[in-house]
Parts: sequence; structure tokens; C-alpha cells
Amino acid sequence: MNLVDLVDMDLDKEIVSDLGYTRKELDDAFKLIADSDNWKMPIKALVDQDDLEVCNEASIFFTGSVLEVDYIQGTRVGVSAPGYYNTIGA
Repeated sequence: MNLVDLVDMDLDKEIVSDLGYTRKELDDAFKLIADSDNWKMPIKALVDQDDLEVCNEASIFFTGSVLEVDYIQGTRVGVSAPGYYNTIGA
């Protein structure tokens, strides 16, 4: 294991949200909602209700945009957000 890997491991464990989520938890949650071709694009996703809070925190952390609940389908929630480009005005 090299120094970069060790630094990355430490950063993954760092709590970076007011709700107590680590960078790794937010990164994992963001992968559930981000556009797979370009993470800076608007967000449209279907997530488990249990993941809604962490996904919202991830959206805020990485893009500055808050998730909006568009619909509920059983135990899943359709969400959307402006994404990074729209939030920064690009």
C-alpha cells in the first residue's frame, strides 16, 4: 500500500456532513444518484426510502443541490436535483 492509498483511506473515514456521514458514505450514496456519464449533470434517480437522507447529504456535498422528492413508489423514492452545473450557474 502506498502513501496515496493511506491518505485516501483516512479521507474516507472523515466525517464531512452535519448529520455525521463520512466522505466514503457520501461517495457511496452519490454513486446511487449521480449521472453515470457526467456527475455534474442534473440528478434523476430512484432510491430506497432508507437511503434518502444520505443521498440528499451526498447531493448537497458534491453538487450543492438539494434533492427533491418527485414521487414515491412503494419503498422507493423518485428524486431529482439541479446538479452541479446548474447550481453553480455554468
